[in-house]
Amino acid sequence: MVTMTAAAQNTSTTPVDGMESGNYNYQGSVEMGYRFVDNHGNGSVYDTFVNQQQGPRILEQTLNMRSLDHQGFLFDNLFLSSFGWGGDPENATRMRMSKNRIYNFNLNFRRDQNFWDYNLLANPLNPPNGFIQNPHSPHQMATVRRMYDYNLTLFPQSAVRLRLGYTRNNMEGPAFNTVHQGTDAQLFQNTRTLLDGYQMGVDFKFLPRTNISYDQFLQYYRGDTSWSDPNQVFQLSNGTPADAGLVYNAPANQPCSNAPAPIFNGTTTPPTLKSTCNGYLGYSRYTPTRTSYPTEQLTIQSSYFRRLDLSARGSYSSADTKLDNYSDRFTGLVSRNGVRVANGSGPSRARRVVANVDFGGTFRITENFRLVDTFRFSNFRIPGLFNLDALNFFTGASLASMLNPVVTFNSATCPPACPVHSAGSPADVANNSYQRFLGQDSKYNTIEAEYDFTRHFGAHLGYRYGRRRVQSFLFTNVDELFYPSNPNRGDCIGVPLNADGSCSFGGLFDSEVNDIEVNEHSALFGLWAHVTEKLRFTYDMELFYGDHSPTRITPRQMQRYKGRLNYKPAPWMNFAATGNLLESRNNVVDILHREHNRNFGFSMMVNPKPVFGLELGYNYQDIFSTTNICYLITAVPPKNSAVCSSGAPYLSAASLYDNKIHFAYGSVMVMPVRRLTLNLGYDLTSSSGSTTILSPTPNTLGPLGMNFHKPFASMELALTKGLSWRTAWNYYDYNEKSLAYPLPARDFQSNSATLSMKYAF
Repeated sequence: MVTMTAAAQNTSTTPVDGMESGNYNYQGSVEMGYRFVDNHGNGSVYDTFVNQQQGPRILEQTLNMRSLDHQGFLFDNLFLSSFGWGGDPENATRMRMSKNRIYNFNLNFRRDQNFWDYNLLANPLNPPNGFIQNPHSPHQMATVRRMYDYNLTLFPQSAVRLRLGYTRNNMEGPAFNTVHQGTDAQLFQNTRTLLDGYQMGVDFKFLPRTNISYDQFLQYYRGDTSWSDPNQVFQLSNGTPADAGLVYNAPANQPCSNAPAPIFNGTTTPPTLKSTCNGYLGYSRYTPTRTSYPTEQLTIQSSYFRRLDLSARGSYSSADTKLDNYSDRFTGLVSRNGVRVANGSGPSRARRVVANVDFGGTFRITENFRLVDTFRFSNFRIPGLFNLDALNFFTGASLASMLNPVVTFNSATCPPACPVHSAGSPADVANNSYQRFLGQDSKYNTIEAEYDFTRHFGAHLGYRYGRRRVQSFLFTNVDELFYPSNPNRGDCIGVPLNADGSCSFGGLFDSEVNDIEVNEHSALFGLWAHVTEKLRFTYDMELFYGDHSPTRITPRQMQRYKGRLNYKPAPWMNFAATGNLLESRNNVVDILHREHNRNFGFSMMVNPKPVFGLELGYNYQDIFSTTNICYLITAVPPKNSAVCSSGAPYLSAASLYDNKIHFAYGSVMVMPVRRLTLNLGYDLTSSSGSTTILSPTPNTLGPLGMNFHKPFASMELALTKGLSWRTAWNYYDYNEKSLAYPLPARDFQSNSATLSMKYAF
């Protein structure tokens, strides 16, 4: 559609030559209009997928200034363009400015408004009830991202060229998240992230056909996102506000796992929550994160030798992340262990060191025969440490309740005034040290022989060898203190008590060390054929084998086949077809992972005359994956479970993801009269899929089964030189093939009409 619309604009609008003033030629355009929107159905899903709203718009603007004799005072060329201002979710401004032999300057600004509320994600799918309603996704967001890019090149045509750059990526806005403390509560997430990047580079061109570049990148990240629980819409019997969480499942006594239904007392407004239920009186989390990420890079590209082309790049980076003031605070009740108040805090550090080297060479042995070798080396190491200080507080009554006050341990008054602990209560005081490490050393070399048999036919044959060593470990050291009552619980079972009646436990709590080496082999083959100047064809394939796999879904056998056909029977007609097949497996007995991704498509463009154009296309994609998995149930599993050797309450099953996607589009452009251009088109996306559902939830497949119809039409009428009237219409019809019950239906329909005037000079 974009191609044809551009052709229509050039044809229907009388060309403009710009105007001259002083030493400059000026050309520009501005398009202003109004968008009308009429929506029906689920407005949240419409905003998630489309988010086009009604109102006035500056749809597009351009300005081009060109010095007539390249003797401009500040610049010789200036180009400025923008779109989307006035209320669209995406808008941008771009500027290019240059002075001959002195500088090139580029500026880009982009703003993206991301509204996301697809109610199926993370939703507990509560049945209809009068207490806890959740028609939206608990992870919805409405953030805004602003991106700035400034790039300056000094002396662009000299032997030594200097490049400077600065970029900023700022994301802010409200969002929601969830946390589990006895029950799942929805949190307000105040999103605040900022990334500042600086670049300094220099290019050297002292040798013929050779360029050497050095770059220094500095990136600084600030994460100041915070979380809080503002959802105290229930109350206790004394009027204290409380949050009962997201999950309502009365047959399973949720959220009140320690008392039979009804969960709520009375019919007051707000409803009264039983004080012995899981609930939140308050929650907050704050994680101010700081990361610095410097990178050095050296690049060489050379065709200095007549038969040899060389390129090489080496980079080294070292990132440091620190989190000094982690804070996690909970007040309420976790009924299964009696925790009334929990505080967690502590510093965290992580480091990421990366070294990369890429080298490639093409040696032209004869005019028809070439050897191509590519070597890639990458090594990264990520060590991390987190020290967590945790405090848990309990009540002094045997029945845990949010109405009971917290009792702290005091050896002078305990007993009888002791905090009450169940067998599952955590330590009262804990200092946990988590050490983590992940590293990978990988080397890949690809060598290929390319031969052109004739001017119309050639092939290449190659081999790739790679070796990866993946290392990881985790160590968790704990220092715990268990107060009475019941101090011999958890890690302190059977441990002698201290003089004050408490119990201390310290030492290595958990450890895991992995060292996996993978050798990978790939056979490569491809050919190309220019049967005629009008017909071209390419084909590539890869056969892969690896002797190990670092993850369950990493393939040990893989085949990839790619083909493309281009046919141009006439200068005004072009036809293209593509095919891409990926088949991979990990056939270890307890994994049995299989997947494929098959993609086929074609496109056709016909433009026999400037007054008529046609474009058609179709794409089909088949995605499939299955892997043995373990999942948790409440029933006791069979004893012959081969995959989940840990036993009850785990079961093994074959996960399944299967989706077939059809995408078809077509558009036609016609000029019935000289000044009038019409465009008409239609897009359709249709998917039919299924996935493993391990619980008796409704069959809500969401976008795995849907039709999305998008017809569109536009008209442009050239009124006079440089002035045109435009009208555009878009229709969106999103329809899912499965029921959304008990959630609101996600279908929507929308008509959008835009009326605008464009002036060009």
